[in-house]
Amino acid sequence: MSESNQSIIDECMERLRIAIDAESTNRQNAVDDIKFSLNIEGNEQWDDAAIRSRGLNRPMLTINHTDTFVRRVCNNLRQQRPRIKVHPINDGADLKTAEVIQGLIRHIENNSSSSADLAYDTGAECAVRGGWGYWRVCTKYVEDRSFDQEIYLDEISNQFTVYMDPAAISPDGSDAQWVVVTDMMKIDDARGQGYDSGIELAGLGDAPAEWVSRNGSQITHVRIAEYFRIVQKPETLYQMSDGSTRFASDLPSAESMQASGYQIATDKDGKQISRSSFKRKVEWFKLNCAKVLEKKEWAGKYIPVVRCEGRRLNIEGKIMRQGMVRQLKDPARMYNYWRTTETERYALAPKAPWLMAEGQAEGYEQEWDSANQATYSRLTYKPVTGTNGELLPPPQRQAPVPIESGMATAAQGAEHDLLAVAGMSQEPGMDKQGEVISGRAIRQRQAMSDISHFDFYDNQTRSICFTGCILLDLIPKIYDTQRMIRIIGEDGLPQSAVLNEKQIDPVTQGVIKVKNDITVGYYDVVMDTGPGYQTKRQEGSETLLGLLSTELGKKIAAVADDVVVRQLDVNGASDIADRLAAANPMSQIDKQSDVPPQAQMLIKSLQQQLDQMQKHAMALELELKTKQGIEHGWMAVEREKAGLKAKTDDANSKRDFEGWMHEVEVNSVTKRDVAEIQVAGSLLNTHVEAEHDKQAAKALINKGVKTETVQ
Repeated sequence: MSESNQSIIDECMERLRIAIDAESTNRQNAVDDIKFSLNIEGNEQWDDAAIRSRGLNRPMLTINHTDTFVRRVCNNLRQQRPRIKVHPINDGADLKTAEVIQGLIRHIENNSSSSADLAYDTGAECAVRGGWGYWRVCTKYVEDRSFDQEIYLDEISNQFTVYMDPAAISPDGSDAQWVVVTDMMKIDDARGQGYDSGIELAGLGDAPAEWVSRNGSQITHVRIAEYFRIVQKPETLYQMSDGSTRFASDLPSAESMQASGYQIATDKDGKQISRSSFKRKVEWFKLNCAKVLEKKEWAGKYIPVVRCEGRRLNIEGKIMRQGMVRQLKDPARMYNYWRTTETERYALAPKAPWLMAEGQAEGYEQEWDSANQATYSRLTYKPVTGTNGELLPPPQRQAPVPIESGMATAAQGAEHDLLAVAGMSQEPGMDKQGEVISGRAIRQRQAMSDISHFDFYDNQTRSICFTGCILLDLIPKIYDTQRMIRIIGEDGLPQSAVLNEKQIDPVTQGVIKVKNDITVGYYDVVMDTGPGYQTKRQEGSETLLGLLSTELGKKIAAVADDVVVRQLDVNGASDIADRLAAANPMSQIDKQSDVPPQAQMLIKSLQQQLDQMQKHAMALELELKTKQGIEHGWMAVEREKAGLKAKTDDANSKRDFEGWMHEVEVNSVTKRDVAEIQVAGSLLNTHVEAEHDKQAAKALINKGVKTETVQ
């Protein structure tokens, strides 16, 4: 593999020539297809021979059905755009982290400078029109004063600026070993960005023609290329004691391994577990024909350029690519020809000729010459006599010359052929007059049209899937530190999450766990196709509203009223749902919590019960204090009454009074003790029940956490 700068330039130039030679036919055909479908200049759908034969004075009409068909296919792809879903595939990965990664991918798609939707749509439209398109993945610093990077998706609006390894046969280009992305820049622009360095050393005739454009001896344009290549170096791969793998060049020092206990795993015979492998890396260069301007190692293991193909055929070992326009050309030309001929025939034929004798228009020639264009209230003619002196009849209007019926039939046949080739032969306008077509039949026709072009949708799905693989490979390397990041849910609502959050033991100050650790574990991409979230939401709201009138609907409204209202597509639905959710403990679930949702709901329920019991205990305490106050007041009154009675009674009755007073006091204390014992028993029972509920909740939480860990 080339190492010096000059050898890298030579290698890039050679590979560019290989790609140009291999793709020249496809590129020329694609350019013609794109021009034909867009018809920008107005005569791209007429071949050169027809244009020369018709000259300047004959019409050449273009009824551009081709672009309409392309738009229908492209807009259908926009409506059913596939979505990336992330699944864990080994013990180091988990569902919670997979959801965070998936939310991060949605953030990347929405945060891209031109949005991922534009990249996907542009690549797919290029594939439909010309046969293939591209988009790319790139990284940029968050801001000028930051070392944090983020991942972006960028569109490639001109697919002809990309030259991919011709040996790459996968539709998404995932097996490409090199890619050259070029741009022909004006020399002034290149000079302003410092990209003209070294070009002046290449004299006239020395620089390759595809790299430098000249006007005489003056350089006008220079090609600036981004060159990606995959380098695979033979290396030994080791199995480590914790189950991970390391290349020999990535192993820490022996002292570090011994100190940390991180060792190479051994088999039953004590032999180190290893095998021969290849260490893969992607190198990136920016260069012109004379100098390597920049170079670095790309963070991921894939070349971040994704191809989206249209239709591909392998003919005698040569790959031929095309979109849907290629096969529409001849029917479109036939249709344009017959419509033009029909129009020309009508235009040249007299609209309604007049039959008159010679001399009858004398003096009124201008009126009669424009009789078929102007709306005269009367036409004046000069009476003329015949050879025998008789007065000849006035001018008479004749029926227009009929157009040949075969011409209209030919135009209809060309239209039918055009629709059939486009895969849209069952158009509503082709139904017999008066025939009633059901909605189901119309949907079946639409399904037939979609099936005719499903290969475009399938190839776009495959390319977006490869994009997901590139992102999964890049994310652990770009987002490898603890940082706050925005993630986006399936419903499009953003929220914040902390990636690689270290949870510290307050006693040992050691790391107990790393939450949302996206640097460990393996994940895979599964594509979600079909209607998007908004369409599913509308269908779901209709279903829920239908259920509300049933017994099941009543139960749903009782426990999930906020969910039902939130699905409605009306103004203020979210505000109403938020107010309902505030009164429903079941809705206050923290999806980012490590506690399972079932345990969270039980805790909420137990908290409500505990609050109610605490309120009841406070009421009992208040009642006890009130009763105690009443008892003390009653005893004071009795004492006062007893004192008055003592003053009026004799000494003998005083002894009886003291015995009676003692009995009253004993009864009062007994009543108070009984009341206090009853309240204390109620409070004790309340605390015992609350403690029992707490223990039950704690057991359920532990069980839920263990279950989640096992999963």
